[in-house]
Amino acid sequence: MCQHGLIVKNTVFHQKDQLKTTWRHPRSEHWHLLDYIIVRGRDLRDVLVTRAMKGSEDCWTDHRLVRSVMNIHLAPRHRKTQKAARRQLNVTALKDPGQQEEFQAQLYSALEQVPTADDISIQSHWEELKSAV
Repeated sequence: MCQHGLIVKNTVFHQKDQLKTTWRHPRSEHWHLLDYIIVRGRDLRDVLVTRAMKGSEDCWTDHRLVRSVMNIHLAPRHRKTQKAARRQLNVTALKDPGQQEEFQAQLYSALEQVPTADDISIQSHWEELKSAV
């Protein structure tokens, strides 16, 4: 059991002794497991096989190479979607009293042409009101 209550599948100790030792003591000639592969706890279930490779003496070391076969799933890349730019209203022109009166007159005339809510449905009334404003 690991910290999070998951049962961890041990992939090393279900093998022959030759495949699970990495270093031989020079005098006693006993084999020991000294080299490890470090894996995150959440990725332990993705480890399929971990073993020491025989015949890796060409690397000028007295340790065997440890290799692990894993079932890795790459997450898809998240791409940022660009938001549509909102149109900004020019409200600085409304500080001029002449511009303000002209805007009010145009707004009143547009709102007078919008039919009342009793004549049409709420959705179409909202669309008419939105386009008038």
